[in-house]
Amino acid sequence: MTPDPMPRPTEDELVACYHEAAALQGAGPSADLRAAVLAQAEVTAWKHADAAENPDEIAIEK
Repeated sequence: MTPDPMPRPTEDELVACYHEAAALQGAGPSADLRAAVLAQAEVTAWKHADAAENPDEIAIEK
């Protein structure tokens, strides 16, 4: 068997990033939590849009 003419470095940044991403896969929030956050963001956006149109009539909850 012939030796590899271009040996790979032992510390390859791309490979390290790949392994880190693979280890974190599935570590994110659940689909239910993502949907809840999106729903809350939509409600907040609508409140701010309404307040921008009627600044004297609508108070935005904090």
